Amino acid sequence: MRTSAIIITRARGRQGSRPKVNERELKKAINLYKSEQYSVSEIVETTGIGRATIYRYLKQE
Repeated sequence: MRTSAIIITRARGRQGSRPKVNERELKKAINLYKSEQYSVSEIVETTGIGRATIYRYLKQE
């Protein structure tokens, strides 16, 4: 069933996946986190990058 939804979505000219993370905002969020001057909630509000995304990229480093 999921496969047919993907086919229909692509037929409409869409890719059917989540948008990519804005690299500039992500770097800003990581730098703010590393500065230890802002809470994660403040960083999320400022950059628009989700909490889980911030932690995921920090774990990769």
